Amino acid sequence: MLVTVLIKLGSEYLFRYVIYRLLRYAVPDHQNECGIAGVWRDQLQSVMKFTCVGGHIDGTYFTAVGKADGFYELSGNT
Repeated sequence: MLVTVLIKLGSEYLFRYVIYRLLRYAVPDHQNECGIAGVWRDQLQSVMKFTCVGGHIDGTYFTAVGKADGFYELSGNT
């Protein structure tokens, strides 16, 4: 997997890849009914991107800490 290769190259490369992947497409207005959808990054550099339609949240999460590998799907309700 490309993410595993990038981890071995260094966290800066991995972080840039994550940002590139999550920012390729902006969240369109019709997928932001809750007013909070988009790309979010926390103080530990973990990143998530999600949409909100009809009170349902869907998205992707990438953690920058620990031994987790890859992206995780998000799903829930407001």
